[in-house]
Amino acid sequence: MSSLKFIMLLLLLSLLCCDTKLTITDKPVSDTTKVLTTTLKQVISVEFMPSASALRRPSKFGDTILLTADFLPLELLPTKSGVQIFKVLPKQTIYRILTGESYRKDVPNYLCISQFEKSDTGYYIQAQNLSVLPFGGGSSLGLYLKKVGDSLEIVDKSSSSIN
Repeated sequence: MSSLKFIMLLLLLSLLCCDTKLTITDKPVSDTTKVLTTTLKQVISVEFMPSASALRRPSKFGDTILLTADFLPLELLPTKSGVQIFKVLPKQTIYRILTGESYRKDVPNYLCISQFEKSDTGYYIQAQNLSVLPFGGGSSLGLYLKKVGDSLEIVDKSSSSIN
């Protein structure tokens, strides 16, 4: 009888002492994050955004592009889209950083999500590629996105230069 109790005790201890691994799942990605990530992939493309190369001019941040938003909380902006890394900062901070480098002729531009609208049929996002220099110019890209299942489809786009 004591051996049966001993075996039961060992069995109980072995069950309690088993290394149970916690499964850590990624938190679900919101539609807003998906829309912004899709938009940023298009915005940094020279194919879609006029003068997108100005975003990649040399800076103290290396190949990181400075990113801000006018009407969205900065916490919603992604810090990465594909292989591109973004440094999310308030607009005033970006101005302070880049105007401090204004002695250089090739100061990089920064990105600003200037419009974000959600409707029953999809999303409209406008991103601007802007310079902090006087008469520095830039460009703008507007995208109309529609959610299809779990993915997003670009329905329409418009781009323009800013002088």
